[in-house]
Amino acid sequence: MGCFEKLLTFAGLKRPVVSEFRTIYVNHKPLGSSRDQPLIEEKYPSNRIITSRYTILSFPVKNLLEQFTRVSPATSIIPLVFVLGVTAVKQAYEDFLRHRADDRVNNTPVHVISGDSMARIKAHEIRVGDVVRVHKNESFPCDLILLASSEESGECSITTANLDGETNLKTVYSVEETKRLQTVEAVCRQLRAKISCEHPTSDLYKFKGNMLLRRQRRSEKPEKVPLSAKNMLLRGAVLRNTEFVQGVAIYTGQETKMQLNSQRGRSKKSVVEKRLDRFLLCFMVFLLVESAFCTVMKWVYVSVDAGISGAWYLPSESAQPWRVVQDFLGFVVLFNYLIPISLYVTIELQKFLGSIFFEFDLEMYFEDPETGEKFRAKANTSDLNEELGQVQYLFSDKTGTLTENRMTFRMCSINGNTYCDVDGQLWLTEEGAATHQCQQLNEVELKFFTVLALCHTNGVSSVTVPDGHGGFVLQQYRVLQVLEFDSDRKCMSVILQRYTDGSYWLLTKGAETSMLEKCSHGDRDAVVKHSGDFAVEGLRVLVIACKELSPALYQQMAAQLLAANQDVANREALTVEAYRVVERDLEALGLTAIEDELQTGVRETITDLRAAGIQVWILTGDSARQPRTSACLPGTDDTMQRRIVEQQSQAGCWRRSAREEIFAQFLRQSPIKGSGAAPGRSCLLTAVHAAEPLLGCVMPVHYCARITSFRFHLNMKLAILYSFLVVMVTIDQSLLLGNQVRNGVEPKPVTCAIGDGANDVSMIREAHVGVGLYGKEGRAAALNSDYAFARFQFLRKALLFHGHLYYVRLATLVQYFFYKNVAFITAELFYAFHSGFSAQSLYDTIYLTIYNMTMTSLPILLFGIFEQHVHRYRLYQEPELYITIASNRLLWWRDLLIWCALGLWHSVCCHYGVVAVLAVND
Repeated sequence: MGCFEKLLTFAGLKRPVVSEFRTIYVNHKPLGSSRDQPLIEEKYPSNRIITSRYTILSFPVKNLLEQFTRVSPATSIIPLVFVLGVTAVKQAYEDFLRHRADDRVNNTPVHVISGDSMARIKAHEIRVGDVVRVHKNESFPCDLILLASSEESGECSITTANLDGETNLKTVYSVEETKRLQTVEAVCRQLRAKISCEHPTSDLYKFKGNMLLRRQRRSEKPEKVPLSAKNMLLRGAVLRNTEFVQGVAIYTGQETKMQLNSQRGRSKKSVVEKRLDRFLLCFMVFLLVESAFCTVMKWVYVSVDAGISGAWYLPSESAQPWRVVQDFLGFVVLFNYLIPISLYVTIELQKFLGSIFFEFDLEMYFEDPETGEKFRAKANTSDLNEELGQVQYLFSDKTGTLTENRMTFRMCSINGNTYCDVDGQLWLTEEGAATHQCQQLNEVELKFFTVLALCHTNGVSSVTVPDGHGGFVLQQYRVLQVLEFDSDRKCMSVILQRYTDGSYWLLTKGAETSMLEKCSHGDRDAVVKHSGDFAVEGLRVLVIACKELSPALYQQMAAQLLAANQDVANREALTVEAYRVVERDLEALGLTAIEDELQTGVRETITDLRAAGIQVWILTGDSARQPRTSACLPGTDDTMQRRIVEQQSQAGCWRRSAREEIFAQFLRQSPIKGSGAAPGRSCLLTAVHAAEPLLGCVMPVHYCARITSFRFHLNMKLAILYSFLVVMVTIDQSLLLGNQVRNGVEPKPVTCAIGDGANDVSMIREAHVGVGLYGKEGRAAALNSDYAFARFQFLRKALLFHGHLYYVRLATLVQYFFYKNVAFITAELFYAFHSGFSAQSLYDTIYLTIYNMTMTSLPILLFGIFEQHVHRYRLYQEPELYITIASNRLLWWRDLLIWCALGLWHSVCCHYGVVAVLAVND
């Protein structure tokens, strides 16, 4: 017998081969006469006697098998296998589709320069360092550094809709030293380079690195060239309007920025699922108690002589420990149907089918009148449907979310005078009214509009200006540097060189809070006054400034930027310092006033949400004056409005709040119970400096984790009483504020965040429910959200209609499952009193198997999909109905006990009703 057959025999998978008769050697000696022959050891059992039934290793398996012989294993295993099987098949199919999609992507043919020629390989065979050629309308297979393109300038145009949803063309630049390497021969013969860059990160807009290029003469020192995000082609982007590009692969596979951004954020779990886990834990404890009770009663019954003589068919037994454990496990198997295993499958189906209704809602469909683009509501997940009906705090971005994000020039201030736009013409205004049209621009006005024409990133570098003799002349500039906008500086600048005289100019525009600090001359007082006037009218303000640079100052700044770009580790800090040196002592020319009007239905939507008990917090980077009159918080005209502004310390915040009597008013009013809603109250908060923590109702949010519990509790109580318009906040501050409300309010509230841009993604991911809008800032918010649609007004139906119905349906479904299982299986407990607690089943095996799977699942599933207990128009007209389901009210322990009591009563009626009938007709 071979080794493999011996292994099968040892494992019990094959019967051992034995002879027909047993052969025994006496005294274990062979028949031979030689005394030196070895003894023969027969392979027979020893003489050890074993009467025990188990060993330590065999007990778990053998004992469970014995339990299943008492209650058919099919009755317990089949429902569990069905539940696990459905989930496994669903996940396996989804993963199979992912494998197919991966194979299509990984096997895409690409061109790489290998050796001295072009080779065609599969995308997954690309290695870091390969030079890849991509042609027009093709997607980039990995993250590349652009070396050259078909254009002589080395530029190329791409679209990044797959990454951030933005459909506009973007320009990527090759480094100056490699843009002429357009052919395979040039790359193979001339390119000798080494790239040092940062490790892979998920930030799509940042990249730091250097390229060390060997010169034509080997004796010369290699040239160090800085690399940035402007030189990077990201996987998933598509090449447009350029015949081909050549780039070197730096990040491949799972290390590409697209893949790093595709990884899921933190998992979200709805309040219903959390409460369901507690319900199941409670029922599990009750199952063990019930099984222990029956086990004790069984041995009490056996110990009584009357019981034995009365049940002569039961064998006599002794209470051995293993036997008691065996009986306990038998009752656990008998009563295990108390736990609704099929509930999870039903919930998954109900949520999945319910999300289809969300996507098919025609009232949440929108077609952009400008572009003709069509948007429908989309549920990126179905796991949080019922959470839409439990929202208590809404955090909303302002620009693009509440507004159209369509900037229209309305007014401007130049040299102390105000102007407005009238049918495309510039008119001088006095006291807000247009007086006469401007026919000719003076020197300051001309400089102001020149800055407007040139201070941007769209490539325009020439303007037409009057020549002083009634004609016009074309004035051309060379763009030397673009100092891009960032949230700390709150401005952007360009440095130009005028071709006519070679002079250098710095043109800057930005928010008033940062620009006034940078301006040392010009009419600053007029800028401050008019910025306040424009903001009161709800207009967005940008300050315009400029200054002429000396050649020495420009060369110094260019050298600083070059050194900063070459220092990968400290690039950001050195760049900020270089910007700071040049962006000072500016001349304030004036300011522009841009209108961004509210979307249709925003006021009505916020009003209804607040009436539904949802506290609306609007977070914006605008100034403290602008949003107060933009009607973002409806109802502030006839209710209290409190502002805590211009405080940069905890003590200052306390003093200001005391002066405005917020404490006194709060202490005179009792907190609202139930939903915690106080419709109509609003508060305006302001953080006046980006470096300072965001100021909360009573104190800075930054201090909330460090203060005493009483003060923190008081702060959060004020958060319950008010809706807020929080202004001048940064991305980090908005995220911090959301975390403080989510973790600081008791009981823990359900938060919802809505936004339309990439800067809102972190807030959307951290909220319990994230909603993204398909906005003009791209699709990043919609792609990273739980639910997405096109307009803020659709949030009203998503919460008050869909969320309300989702929650009521699921809450009823969950409680019904517990009810029917109690009604069904409690009869087994009653029957145990008649069967001597012998763990015999009252029901036939087939009923135990199909009761949850077919007999009771379909009706409640249909209920959970189609039930509409209140007409939709009533839900719209009475948003207060949302308060009736807040705080998970339909799944309180009291409601579960009522359902279980009803199931117990029905079980008593069914069981003892039949017993009574049999007793009467005996």
